Amino acid sequence: MLKLNKMSDYAAVVINFMDKSKYNRLSTEQVSQSTGLPNPTVSKILHKLTSEGIISSLRGRSGGYMLNRDISDISILELLEIFEGPIVLTDCLDENGEECVFLSNCSIAGKWEVVSSAIRVILEKLTLKELFDPKISKELIYNNINDKKTKIYKISEKRNNL
Repeated sequence: MLKLNKMSDYAAVVINFMDKSKYNRLSTEQVSQSTGLPNPTVSKILHKLTSEGIISSLRGRSGGYMLNRDISDISILELLEIFEGPIVLTDCLDENGEECVFLSNCSIAGKWEVVSSAIRVILEKLTLKELFDPKISKELIYNNINDKKTKIYKISEKRNNL
């Protein structure tokens, strides 16, 4: 089953809280108390998001964490890859481009790549703003699929012809 790890889910909760917060700068404790997430978990998430440039931090008495980017500019794919690594369904190719040892005898080589590409396209197209918007609709998702369908098949055809 495809399932997000808890850190990805919690990171979305943290960013959503930070986006809606009336304060410019937030402490780890404020985020922890407001979200109900454990302080050490929030600290790890804030550190990771800071190192990736999603949020920024300022030390000192009036310091804290703040969003560095608008949530409409952060794709769901970007957030997931920060905490999950590359989003792929199979290991036909690893992150270094090395092929699976069974690839030459595999009857479905490249077939899962179509599905994997479709998932990546949708996650890249959808932003955190859309995720956090309670009015998000199926139509938005379907439109994203249809907008990119040709691109997905072209990617698949190109790789299958190699």
